Amino acid sequence: MIRVFLGFAGVCVNDTSIGLTLRCPRNNYIIYKPDVVAYNKVDCDDDGCVGDTTDLMVQKIKCQQKGSCSIIPPRYFIISPRAMNSECSFIKPKSLSFSGGLCMRNNSVHNICDGLNNNQSISSKEFIIRSHPSYPWHYNQDTFIPKNKDKYIHLMNSCTLVYYPHDTSNRILLTVSDIDIHVSEDTDSTDSINVTSGCMTLNMSINNTENGKSFIIDLKTLSDRTIYFRFLNTLPGILESRTNGGRGFVICVKAIRSDAEKGTSACEGMITSDLKADEFKEKSTVLKARPRKGGKKNRRKRKKCKANRKCRRRGKKGKKNRQRKNKKKKGKGQKKQKTSGKPQDKGQKGQKKTG
Repeated sequence: MIRVFLGFAGVCVNDTSIGLTLRCPRNNYIIYKPDVVAYNKVDCDDDGCVGDTTDLMVQKIKCQQKGSCSIIPPRYFIISPRAMNSECSFIKPKSLSFSGGLCMRNNSVHNICDGLNNNQSISSKEFIIRSHPSYPWHYNQDTFIPKNKDKYIHLMNSCTLVYYPHDTSNRILLTVSDIDIHVSEDTDSTDSINVTSGCMTLNMSINNTENGKSFIIDLKTLSDRTIYFRFLNTLPGILESRTNGGRGFVICVKAIRSDAEKGTSACEGMITSDLKADEFKEKSTVLKARPRKGGKKNRRKRKKCKANRKCRRRGKKGKKNRQRKNKKKKGKGQKKQKTSGKPQDKGQKGQKKTG
């Protein structure tokens, strides 16, 4: 087994019968952003074509939100090359590479659009806000509508999370780990994340926010310490509101006291870079037939049984019924033998009298 840690060179698998097992070493941590790609060269050479295939993309998405998962070698062509090179499209991969990834603390994650009421509150010192439960599968218009509401009658265009910071905290540190939400040329029709408290408003969208960017909210300047996080579908009109969706977002929130913590990331401790990978031998899909008792005799009986309706029953009930029938047949046979012996005795007695 080859164990790989983030920061090392990684591992290259060029055998179609060998896959990768990804796992987070800590309990209650789930896989986040695994860096696994396909190469068109056997030695995972960067000079060749590198990218994703359809089956590899699906496997990586399914791996997220799990503590461990298995990735088998891709079977299809590269459709999403990392370098914009037309020659790399629709080329069959020959190797699979792992070069790292992240793990996320699962019990710290709160989905702002949870699908139930889309309106919740929290008072933890640190936590992670995620756009929707099925992240990173793309969200859509239905993500903003709670399950107990009729989407044709009560159309919602926002999800809300209310945060009550600790009294000992002076500032709130926000770090955007990932953001991919609907964007449009018209700024009024772009999905956004709004952070509000009293007169303070912080608007985050793809236009003004990038991965890794941090924001600081000074609680001393706020009249109300309650902070509202809203994920808005800001397309004009309620009935006509639609969104093209996106992967969603992951934002880390942390209450801090001193100025020394300003330069740090709010994701420290909640998102770690210790994702591991092990090689595994892919099992054959060919199943071996189990040896059956009785050999050829039982096979012949089963063939006859297919043509006969009476013996098609299986299980304990069928066996019991057949046993009862056999006992009845044996009992009838014994009775016939006894009755057939009586006239012979009478005949013998008659012969004696005549003699």
